Amino acid sequence: MLNTEKEACWILDEAAATLSLAYNLVEKRKIKEIILTLQNELLALQDEIKSGVHSFDPATLDALVTRFDVDTDSVKSSGKLPAKLGTAALHLAQAKVRHAAAKVGLSNPWGINKLAFDNLNKLAGVLYALAGDEEGAT
Repeated sequence: MLNTEKEACWILDEAAATLSLAYNLVEKRKIKEIILTLQNELLALQDEIKSGVHSFDPATLDALVTRFDVDTDSVKSSGKLPAKLGTAALHLAQAKVRHAAAKVGLSNPWGINKLAFDNLNKLAGVLYALAGDEEGAT
């Protein structure tokens, strides 16, 4: 495993911890349930990056992308300070996942682990949508 892949895995550890924080701070029960699902998906992607074995199944993440109508081609960030702590934690987790995606992209620019890269971006998009939902902007 390359150093950039190790760094991506460490960043994903931080993202998983941030999702635990978000779980305890968000107010909406449905978002709490989705956070648990996303945390599992994040850990599966981390295993994908570590081992290179294609065992990650994107079906769950794709369903969430469809459910929240996430545009995975655009990089979004919050334009204002969130009023809720849960929203702030979701945005922090999103930033960590985007950072890990950048590291994965840097690890091998000619043969990027496309599955991990694409799905990390999808996961970040879902986190952005959840943050908006938690904040009240649907």
